[in-house]
Amino acid sequence: MILADVMDEVATVLATVTGLRVQAYPASTVTPPAGVVNYPVPPGIQYHQTYGRGETSYPDVEVTLVSSRVTDRSARDQVSAWCSDTGDQSVIEQLEAHIWTSCDEVTVASCEFEVVTIGGTDYLGATFHLDITGPGN
Repeated sequence: MILADVMDEVATVLATVTGLRVQAYPASTVTPPAGVVNYPVPPGIQYHQTYGRGETSYPDVEVTLVSSRVTDRSARDQVSAWCSDTGDQSVIEQLEAHIWTSCDEVTVASCEFEVVTIGGTDYLGATFHLDITGPGN
């Protein structure tokens, strides 16, 4: 499993959400609504998860989506659609229904909300935590 390929494919799948611009790596600036696929956070990459180096996992890859200004009702509505279990705006549905080529499986483990400041403006953000598994070497 190659990290860059996984990050690219996650971004490609998320770009199918209407109106969402997605970067496959941390970006210095974004124009909301936007998404950024981040590097795995601790515990990082886990090797040798099964006998004979059969599986590698990235137990926590964060994807941050940024909506409109945190005080806008539309921000709440947008983030609500992203966090829904179903629907064409649902991050869970888009990622978990996809047939992956860069890895074996992507599971959306959780989501948390935060204020993201870009250019002095506070935006409502939703950070999704992905559990990704794939073949070892």
